Amino acid sequence: MMTMMMMNYNLRMVKPLYIIGVEINYLTLLYMFSLYVNNNTNDPTKIVNSTGNAVTINLSPPIILDQTKRYQLRVLQANIVFCQPNITSANNQFTYIYNGTTYTKTIPIGLYGTDDLNTTIGRLTTAQNGNQLFVIKPNEACDTTIVYFLTADTIIDCSTPNNVMSILGFPTSAVQIGGYPDGDGSVESGIQASINTLQLILIRSNITNGSYLNSQQNNIISGVPVSVAPYAQIQHEFIHPTRNMLFVNRIDNITFELLDQNGGTLDFSSGENQFENWNLVADISEYDPKSIM
Repeated sequence: MMTMMMMNYNLRMVKPLYIIGVEINYLTLLYMFSLYVNNNTNDPTKIVNSTGNAVTINLSPPIILDQTKRYQLRVLQANIVFCQPNITSANNQFTYIYNGTTYTKTIPIGLYGTDDLNTTIGRLTTAQNGNQLFVIKPNEACDTTIVYFLTADTIIDCSTPNNVMSILGFPTSAVQIGGYPDGDGSVESGIQASINTLQLILIRSNITNGSYLNSQQNNIISGVPVSVAPYAQIQHEFIHPTRNMLFVNRIDNITFELLDQNGGTLDFSSGENQFENWNLVADISEYDPKSIM
């Protein structure tokens, strides 16, 4: 009877859970991994990188694969808290002119929706000037942003460096908006807002090869679409998991790493994101080469 070893790597205990054998159509499951990553820094078995987006499992004993057979790695399920900031030091400046005086406010780094930005900017400007100067609202029908000006001679400057207005659909070329003498007017962004800067979470592993991103080999094995509200949990089950061929006969360790859609590091370690929990379910299976022809 063929066996499958299923291991639960919650990074507090790394041990086999149980042994079963199963065959599904064209493949025979050999190993299944359930990985749970959290911020239990006192756990000596936890092998997580400094940004919290990668975990390495050291296998003892190692996985030995028969060179005469074909094997694949698949991600079956992913649960990830959507907590990556869309406001960073690269876009957290808000500059406006009121009664001829220029003010620049720094927005705290974090993950914001349009309404959240409106609340934060409103709080900062009201504290400075004593009254609300404008309201920022999403136009969900067009994925644009509308700024409603409430006071006379108020201008928002979109041209300054690291400007937050860029993700709201107002590029630096928009220069300045507003300046209505009677304080009653509105401006809609000329392009779609990009408030959700993270649209896809890529999963990379060290035991595969052949996948490319930005013309470089990156060992990407799967992708998880971001389709939830800020700070909600993405719960994604792969109906047709990507089949990543394995060309090794010995596996001493496996690394799983979460990246953004451009291959950049996702930081789960700073500020309010401090090691938000995420987990993956993956397997290694033997497959029939004829099944992919």
